[in-house]
Amino acid sequence: MATDYFNTDTEELGRFRKTLEDAKTELDNVRKWMQDVTAEGIGTKDLDAACAEFHEHWK
Repeated sequence: MATDYFNTDTEELGRFRKTLEDAKTELDNVRKWMQDVTAEGIGTKDLDAACAEFHEHWK
């Protein structure tokens, strides 16, 4: 009777973890850079509203 086992590629998981950590760092940096940006004057009325909504979502 054969038994199937769950195999894990630990090197691939390590690369995936690094990618996720890098993405988190980049998103944190963007949030910091956007902290002092206001929606007014970024662009059109629709773009300003979208930017304001995005900024509120990522606070």
